[in-house]
Amino acid sequence: MEYSLAQIITREDCDILLEAAAIARQNLDLQKLQQEKQYRSVTTGTTGIDAALMAVVAELSALETVVATLPEGPTKSEMTTRVMVLGVKKRQLEERREKYGIIALLQKEYAITNIDHEIIENTDYINAITRRKEQI
Repeated sequence: MEYSLAQIITREDCDILLEAAAIARQNLDLQKLQQEKQYRSVTTGTTGIDAALMAVVAELSALETVVATLPEGPTKSEMTTRVMVLGVKKRQLEERREKYGIIALLQKEYAITNIDHEIIENTDYINAITRRKEQI
């Protein structure tokens, strides 16, 4: 973007703009660091969640098959309770997978890319102000 820096006529004004741009850059760097940390968390969390979910689904399927063939009694009651517990665990893992799954991964990648673009623009802005300051 072409900035209207020709209207800036004092080096002090340039210093004020440079200070504000430097603070904005620090904030961008911090945001990027936070997003990258969250990205690492998402990438490492997804694999473990998927493995745990597959194990729960397999166990749940097997137990449901067994429960269907059991006669009424304490064993069937116990197995039914276990099926319910595994159902809850499955739902929790599915919710976690949403939080740490591919959608979360893509959102983090998008956020990091946007911050990178803002950092480039911030650098261009600082360079333009610096050139104007040298002209004054």
